Formats: sequence, structure tokens, C-alpha cells
Amino acid sequence: MSEKFILNTLQTISQSNAPEITHTFNSGEQPLIKATGVPGSSGLQVIWLPAHSVKYFKGPESAAAAIAAYLNEAVSA
Repeated sequence: MSEKFILNTLQTISQSNAPEITHTFNSGEQPLIKATGVPGSSGLQVIWLPAHSVKYFKGPESAAAAIAAYLNEAVSA
């Protein structure tokens, strides 16, 4: 999955400003990451599902880089 696709997806989520809009990133059938917008900001809440770890990002660019790195690592493992 390209970082550009991830960035476009996250930009859509952050611009919607609606917490019910989410996107789950998968590796095959395995859900790995869930991204949700933070109401009232362009921030994103990103949940790394296997570890149940939650991180907040101020904008889609930094979140996209982190997600792309994680997904690339997961695919090559």
C-alpha cells in the first residue's frame, strides 16, 4: 500500500471532522490499524490493533508516514 494512498485516505478522514468515519488498514485479511478523526481538529487517532496501542497525530502527513512504515514492516515480516 503506497504512502500516497494512505495520506489521501487520512486527509479525507481528517477533513470530515466526524469521529464515526474510520478506516481500517489490513494486511491480507488481518486488520492492523484503525484510523479515526479527532472532532474539532485535523488530528487523527490511530490504533495499532495487535498491540492495542493508541497514538494521536496532529495531521494526516505524520500519521501516513507512521502507518506506511508499520504496514511495510508487517508485510515484509
